[in-house]
Amino acid sequence: FALAALATRYIAEGDVSASELLMVSFTRAATNELRAKVRDRLVEAADHLAHRWSEPVDDPLLDQLASHDREGRLRRLRRAITEFDSATVTTIHGFATQMRTALGAAAGADPILRLADDSTELIAEACADTLTCAALEGYPVGVLPTPYALRQATRVAAEQPDLDLVPKSGQSGATEAQQILVELVDRSVRAVAERRRQLGTLSFDDVLSQLRDALYSPGGVGAVEALRGRFRVALIDEFQDTDRVQWDIFSKLFDHPGSDTVLVLVGDPKQSIYSFRGADVHTYLKAVGDDHTARRSLVTNWRSDGAMLDGLAALLDGATFGDADIPFVPVTATRAHRDRRLVDADGSALPALSLRLAIGDEILRHKKNYDLVITASAQEAIDADLV
Repeated sequence: FALAALATRYIAEGDVSASELLMVSFTRAATNELRAKVRDRLVEAADHLAHRWSEPVDDPLLDQLASHDREGRLRRLRRAITEFDSATVTTIHGFATQMRTALGAAAGADPILRLADDSTELIAEACADTLTCAALEGYPVGVLPTPYALRQATRVAAEQPDLDLVPKSGQSGATEAQQILVELVDRSVRAVAERRRQLGTLSFDDVLSQLRDALYSPGGVGAVEALRGRFRVALIDEFQDTDRVQWDIFSKLFDHPGSDTVLVLVGDPKQSIYSFRGADVHTYLKAVGDDHTARRSLVTNWRSDGAMLDGLAALLDGATFGDADIPFVPVTATRAHRDRRLVDADGSALPALSLRLAIGDEILRHKKNYDLVITASAQEAIDADLV
């Protein structure tokens, strides 16, 4: 909703053409939905301006557009609708692929290589070979990682090429098993890369890394200027899922002195603590923590009923999330949802918020701080309760 409104205003009020608009989300489904909603909003705004409604409507965006320069804004909206296919609305990997192809050799692009989402199979093969070789080389079997543990660690390292693996060899306090795991992960990541070269394939993460490296290389100045000149507005959705390589790309292009591109990041910092999805909370906080960044909060929830939001606000007031102590920010329901309630088959209102507590002495707690529970033990209790 917010992104569609922003795109419409930039086009109508800022005279930004469709081809100068970049909108990035992080899944194909979200991207398709975003494209449809932006186009629908453009059409809706153009229809409103064309009919010259005299009375205000219950839509701040339409009232804003109708308040000034109606003819000019209508003309710009109609042009954008006609040219909407030229707008770049894509996933982060789609954007990187397009830019890498456009830059050609400057981005290290090899036209022979093909994109392939083959990570799971390649990682499994590389890790099996790595473990076998380690056993044959005389590594103590008792401290070798399990195949599953090695695959999981290798996947994380392969998907985040800048990750600093620790402990280092000989690091004080590190166990033999920990040091061997790091060594085998490094060998497995290199084995995956070698298999890709032999197969003539690239992973999606390879594309991102190659584009980033090209933009930061001594010969990348021209490429950066070319891409900056192409887009006047860049709207990045679901920014909490952005990792360090992705932010390196966006910041180099659009968050840099001399860039005339407006960069808008939309994301929920609470969600960036979920590292299992590839999110990087530290990247998020670094991106939005710059002195020149203007921060705004989206305080209206367009989906949930008011009673549930009130219940969550009461429950989570004062709560923080993750190591970065991200605060809870309460939101309000729309007027249409303020008094609406979900009901059961009999028409009775369902509880706005239900809590189930997994409690008991069998849930292990930290010895030094009894208020903190052991995560794995709590997870087992929750699973048992759910079943």
